[in-house]
Amino acid sequence: MNSAYSDGTFYAINHRYNPFIEESVRDLPCGKVADFGCGTGSNLYHLMKAGWDVYGIDRELVAVEKARTLLPPAQVFL
Repeated sequence: MNSAYSDGTFYAINHRYNPFIEESVRDLPCGKVADFGCGTGSNLYHLMKAGWDVYGIDRELVAVEKARTLLPPAQVFL
């Protein structure tokens, strides 16, 4: 599937994460979380470091490949 993101340019420069995600789960016990459209996995990476069992799904191969460098590769799906 080709899209505006398929060439990898967006994912090469986008390393931001949303700190609101960490804040919103701060008082919850750690568990499993799935991010549909996880992109490069930066949001999941911060949750994983906080103790969450993370799973990422994205439709862009470039994004999945990058997310697999941050997260357990078997937990990131195309």
